[in-house]
Amino acid sequence: MAAEVARGRNSTAEFVLKLMRQYEDAFWKRKLEHPSAAKLEAYAKKAQKLREQDREARLELVKWAQRNELEEQAFTELRDLLLELDEPLVFEEGALVVAGARFKGALAERARKAAIEINGRPYMRDAFLQRVPDLTRIFEASSPELRVRSTTSVEEAERLHAAASALLPLLFEDFGGKPERRLQIAVLAERKTYDRYLDVTGLSGYHAADGFADHVAGTAVLCKEGSTEPYVLGLALHELTHLFQLSVSPAVFPSWFLEGSAETYGGEGVFRWDGATLETRGKMSITRLDELRAAPLALRDLLEGDARALLAQDKLAARRFYCESWAFLRYLREAADAEFAERLDRWRTMCFGSAAGADFDKPYQNDAASSRKLFLQLFEKDLPALEQGFASWLAAL
Repeated sequence: MAAEVARGRNSTAEFVLKLMRQYEDAFWKRKLEHPSAAKLEAYAKKAQKLREQDREARLELVKWAQRNELEEQAFTELRDLLLELDEPLVFEEGALVVAGARFKGALAERARKAAIEINGRPYMRDAFLQRVPDLTRIFEASSPELRVRSTTSVEEAERLHAAASALLPLLFEDFGGKPERRLQIAVLAERKTYDRYLDVTGLSGYHAADGFADHVAGTAVLCKEGSTEPYVLGLALHELTHLFQLSVSPAVFPSWFLEGSAETYGGEGVFRWDGATLETRGKMSITRLDELRAAPLALRDLLEGDARALLAQDKLAARRFYCESWAFLRYLREAADAEFAERLDRWRTMCFGSAAGADFDKPYQNDAASSRKLFLQLFEKDLPALEQGFASWLAAL
């Protein structure tokens, strides 16, 4: 995190990260315990106190800039502070009130014009909302850990928020970490709005997908046009898994592992939601399994495959890739020899701990060469046996 925030200016963080990337498997064989709830709570309290001190200092900086007629700097700092506070804008007699301080004149008016209506109240536009400037209002349901936004209704936001919130403890258990910031899901009703978001972000290659985890904006963006409610729910759980993983570590994983992890929680048939209880990690639907068994990829092709490219070229092949990624990950974890599951866990820990493949100057880059190389170092000699065992297991699944 220090290396990411400093972007090359923290030499100590860069040194430590380089060390982590050089460690061999003998180091990563150590099994590290997940942090306890008490440790996480103690950290949260200290972090909250530091955030409050930082906000007070920044508020004084806004006042200083306004007094010295540095309007642009004052607004930029005020906007960032309002985004961090994440509360409705309060206007009294034309003045903007922030943490007891009052800002009048051009600064208050500019904040009013830059705002968007959320659940009928004005808010400052965050990184996601700045990328969809045509939206003038949106609906949301939120908690300290998760916010769900919908361009359709507050009821839709609340339904998805309830289910997605139930997934968060399972993701913490799986990934052994907790995101530093609140995660967000945004459901866009129209494909044109979704496509414009991707174009503005420089991610036009994702047009063929119905969802994308934008970890820079901290938002899983979904397009629901033409989709059913169950599909949108599965998509939300799938993309939230991606976002959670990217928030724990910026490591770049191979496509099969990313999609296999996400399908574990949001794949067709693997989850059950009755409005109160979420059950996950089930078996993929028989329709998807039959599609896969009819034309499975060779194991090496799976390990080197790219879901995004397949979605743009052949939707059926992409469906099989997603299903096979889920199946191979499940096989390694639950059906192969226990030693393979331990090896898989070590590989994931190596990638997380070293931020494998992450380039902090190019946060959207997706070169998984480093993590793929690490995987082959651990598994290559056993790939023929794994392929044979996986094929037999899949046929009987």
